[in-house]
Amino acid sequence: MPFRIELGPPPNRSYSDVRSRPVFSDEDCERTLAVLDDDRWTPAALVDHREPGSGYQNERVRSAAVQTLPFDDSWPLRKLSLGIAELNAEGPRVDVESFEVADLPSVVRYEGGSNDHFRAHQDVGPSQSTRKLTFVLQLSDPSDYRGGALVFPEVGHSAEMTRGELVVFPSYLRHVVTPVLTGTRLALIGWVHGPAFR
Repeated sequence: MPFRIELGPPPNRSYSDVRSRPVFSDEDCERTLAVLDDDRWTPAALVDHREPGSGYQNERVRSAAVQTLPFDDSWPLRKLSLGIAELNAEGPRVDVESFEVADLPSVVRYEGGSNDHFRAHQDVGPSQSTRKLTFVLQLSDPSDYRGGALVFPEVGHSAEMTRGELVVFPSYLRHVVTPVLTGTRLALIGWVHGPAFR
């Protein structure tokens, strides 16, 4: 089945819920990438196991590799926290408290040779009910790959993908990473937790 994105704004969702600004310099991105270990990448594939005949049986929802950052030095969290707080204050102004030790930020790697992607999804649900804000920090230069856009299908917009750009949005907002066609896209991703949405 071909990869598709269905656009169409639902009520009470707007692109103004998505905020971004440059937060990391090129040096910060390189410093983050330097702590990664080639032997610690793990597959981050998810498969949708719906009923036979649904058209989605055993369809790959996500194809990528991931590794949690070793936060021996807390500078990335401090810098991320400040950027997230500033963007949240501009809007959507969600009640947040902290990063969670069991849900620390990770680097995700999308490879063009594998057509890596992440279909439309939300980052909050019954098993992640306290995720309030999702953040994505672009570590790759956009000239290093083709595809891999961060798209918000319900509001019909794509996020800015400049290197060092931090994108923040409520974790209930559906989003997609389109297939990476060539090259490699690396991004630092994670969540800020708080009281569960009601």
